[in-house]
Amino acid sequence: MADNPIHFGTSGWGDIIQQFEALFKKPGPCAAVRINLHLAPAIQNRLLGKLKRDGDAFDSRKVVKIDPSDGMKLIRENGSWFLMRPSGSEPVVRVYCEASSEEGVERLVTSARTFGFES
Repeated sequence: MADNPIHFGTSGWGDIIQQFEALFKKPGPCAAVRINLHLAPAIQNRLLGKLKRDGDAFDSRKVVKIDPSDGMKLIRENGSWFLMRPSGSEPVVRVYCEASSEEGVERLVTSARTFGFES
């Protein structure tokens, strides 16, 4: 039990709030969003191929890892990432973005929209 810094005691809400804050200090701040790109079917069909071929040109940050297991996920050198995949239930491309700040997420969203519509 000594190795686990998170524990549930009976000392009140202050203790729980401190533990919650400690939990989020380790990974740092995080902002995330999901958007839907309404693209013509022909553009949707070309989009994942474009990501595979030109993913390193998606944004100015270097892409350090590409994960094609569920659409196309590009992980950038600063730890932020985005994932594009066709929806299985709607005629849209889903875009998921995560970064350490709201500004970083907005930058990813803007880049994803530009990249998607330029397909």
